[in-house]
Amino acid sequence: MTSPLTFFKKHISSNRVGKYEAEVRFGLLVIVLSLLMLNFISNTLLYRASESRRGQINREMVAATLGITRSFPQGISDELPDQKLLSLKTEYHLSKIDLIRSIPFDETIESKRAWFNTVVDGMSPTEATELGRTLFSADYKNITKGDGATYSYVVPITIASRDYLLIMSQEYPDLAYLDSAQEALFYIGFVGMLCVGLVYILLSRFILAPFRKLRKQALLAGRLGGDVSDDAEELVDEYRRMIADLKQSQEQLVELNEEIRMRADSLEEFNRQLLSSMSSGLISLNTKGDVQSINSAGEGILRVSASNVIGQGYAELFRGADSVVESIRNCIETGVDVDYFEAEIRTMNTSTMWLGLSISTVRNAKKEMIGLSVFVNDLSELIQLRQELEKQQRMAALGEMSGGLAHQLRNSLGAISGYIKLIHKRMQKRDIEDKSMPALLQEVNEADDLVGRFLQFARPLQLEVTACDLQELVNEVIESIAVRSEFKNISFHVQGVYDGLLNLDPLLLKQALTNLFENSALAYNGVEGEVGVILTANQSEVCFNIQDHGCGIPESDLQRIFTPFFSSRPSGSGLGLPLADKIIQLHGGHLTVESTMGKGTCFTIKLPLTEPSMSKNKKERNSSTIAV
Repeated sequence: MTSPLTFFKKHISSNRVGKYEAEVRFGLLVIVLSLLMLNFISNTLLYRASESRRGQINREMVAATLGITRSFPQGISDELPDQKLLSLKTEYHLSKIDLIRSIPFDETIESKRAWFNTVVDGMSPTEATELGRTLFSADYKNITKGDGATYSYVVPITIASRDYLLIMSQEYPDLAYLDSAQEALFYIGFVGMLCVGLVYILLSRFILAPFRKLRKQALLAGRLGGDVSDDAEELVDEYRRMIADLKQSQEQLVELNEEIRMRADSLEEFNRQLLSSMSSGLISLNTKGDVQSINSAGEGILRVSASNVIGQGYAELFRGADSVVESIRNCIETGVDVDYFEAEIRTMNTSTMWLGLSISTVRNAKKEMIGLSVFVNDLSELIQLRQELEKQQRMAALGEMSGGLAHQLRNSLGAISGYIKLIHKRMQKRDIEDKSMPALLQEVNEADDLVGRFLQFARPLQLEVTACDLQELVNEVIESIAVRSEFKNISFHVQGVYDGLLNLDPLLLKQALTNLFENSALAYNGVEGEVGVILTANQSEVCFNIQDHGCGIPESDLQRIFTPFFSSRPSGSGLGLPLADKIIQLHGGHLTVESTMGKGTCFTIKLPLTEPSMSKNKKERNSSTIAV
């Protein structure tokens, strides 16, 4: 008998195939045969393990059949009693026992189908489906696999001269695993045999293809002899000779590479110095929008570090500046440069600033876009100067208006005051007492005084400081606002207590608080709501929050609400909040605002305690709440 190696040698000599090709093909064949042998052994082991376990389970089912049959020597009804059924399941470790009166004529499908039609009446659809699936796939006296790991054992039995079909079920995960593994391994082995055969053919062809091409090119170049038995060794020797030839040119290539490197380093250094000396920020992006580089000016303007932003997307770098993100996106998509524009952004350290930007495409020699360059300049100081100029212009306009306005208001207030005094005298003559008249006259006098001092809004205001009860002052402001008809649906609540006196200007501070309370109450747009005031104090300052749950202030308006003449309401004058801010600042305090659209606004006033507050002899107050 001819050995495989002898056969290959003969095949090689007849086809003039070299020793290297023969060894490759023989090695592939050994691998193929080894894989087939492993697959055969694996299938055999799984089959034996499965049959052994199946035989064990069949023996257990036979024992269970005998036990169930012997449990009813006197006969049995069509259904097992629940207690007896549970006892048998527990004794024989079964999950289900079905005993059906009558059996099919034989094991043919036709006989089973005819019998099934006679017993299915009276069963639920679920029971009928399960019985049909078990019956038609069952092999009597042998376990049959069902759904998942469930196996059924179907056997006809005779109890008290009556025929029954006994169906027992139990889950055997180990046998299900073996059956599934055996089936999977069979298909895998079948497909694997096809694949291995195909791989053998392809590998023997493609593995040797590069070698044949090398040998052919070597023959065409005159490097090899035409008839060589060990052509692989000869190719290796020829490769060594080629390496030796290449080494002769290595020094020239090294010198040329060194010259090119020096030129590149010089150009790179020049570009680096050029970028670092620029006062404008320069950011380069690739076509995906990822940051490739940023110069030192750009790091300083955007308050970022190059190591943290390189590789990130432009949307992350300019997060909070939708106009900038949209402009860069359009430039990437369309390839059209974006001219100079200005935008307000929130840098990565959450500070807000104004930038001047221009976006240009970067193209290669073929006019293909390979990236973007973004030039940025810090305009924060310029914008601040613009805002100051705008504020000064509005202040100048306010100064021009204040003279005529004050004259008209004082005339009206004088007339109102005269009428109030006249009415008050008439009421006294008629012995009518009304405490509201003095209060109304006081309000008119305060308004007249305020008008005179309001004229100084465009000029420095003069504080008339006196020791005041801050909490009583807040309560007075709330009482004066709550009686106004436009705020009849608004309730005011004060929480907290400050048992001391503060040195402040009560008239100006009442005006500031009135403006803030009015702003909070108007946020409800006429519907029912409440305005809460929380008063707290520490060793250095007194703080109270004015909170509403109204419509809120847009984020774009938060930086402008303290600008004179800016108002989001058509009927607003735009002077209430700027005046309140100025009055708080004159007292050495701070006025801040936080707002969320649809949730409400909170104004926070902080007044410093420049001197120790003076305790007052008044009733003990742990907390106070005023609801109007």
